[in-house]
Amino acid sequence: MAAIEIVRATRAEEIEEWSAALEAGGAGFLFSRVVWAETLAAALGASWALHLCRIGEEIAGGALLLTEGAPGRERVRRSAPYPLFSLHVLHREGVSPTRRIPQGVEVLSSLARELASVYGRFSCDASPSLIDLRALSWAGWRVEPRDGFRLPLPQEDADSPPLVETISGEPSDPVARIALERKMGAAYAVRGTSGPAASLLVLRGERRLYALVGRGAAHALPASQGVAVARSLASLPEAKGKEEILFFGDAWEEWFVCEPIEPLRIVPAARVFGPRRSR
Repeated sequence: MAAIEIVRATRAEEIEEWSAALEAGGAGFLFSRVVWAETLAAALGASWALHLCRIGEEIAGGALLLTEGAPGRERVRRSAPYPLFSLHVLHREGVSPTRRIPQGVEVLSSLARELASVYGRFSCDASPSLIDLRALSWAGWRVEPRDGFRLPLPQEDADSPPLVETISGEPSDPVARIALERKMGAAYAVRGTSGPAASLLVLRGERRLYALVGRGAAHALPASQGVAVARSLASLPEAKGKEEILFFGDAWEEWFVCEPIEPLRIVPAARVFGPRRSR
């Protein structure tokens, strides 16, 4: 196997190559893309960094991170209001099935060593497409299982009266406002039509809608209504022609963890925490 090389992407063509590799590898979620990292960074006064892991001329994996601090003392931002899928191992054409697992371990191990050497200890979200995290556990990282949820479209009952309505005007959330200014996926906000307000931000991607819970809304909506509100998003005109709605983030787990969630399907994910440096 060719040597593994990890480089920090700085050129537009490298970012375009990353986007193409995500699509080819089946990991083309909005939260994996540089445009989303740029949106979060602009909203939070932070920066972003993309590290590419190459084997020969091909991208085999990468890490997309929010960062802060001066050059030479840069660190990963420890919290963000919305998810950012950071760690990725991508499927490469021509790799035999028997080599995919060991190669994935090598790629993830290389990324773990590189990121730890550059940023020290930090936490981030692994992409839902990354299901084998043994390399991180072996390297001393802590892996915390998380759940996202997806709603396949179209729904048979999508024509039923919706439980949400579009809010006119720009959402007040600064991340949402910057997303609108950048015209990223036609972001807009919705709220519940009855009962406590359920402030949601919905982003429209090429193949799916992305639903995000506004700050504090998870506690305002009774858990029994969570699934109904999520299902009702399928009745929005923006859902027409999409493949699915993706719900990801801590607040969605609060809504769904103790409730029957059909027809929502669980999307396994993980939050990972780097090892403490030895003294």
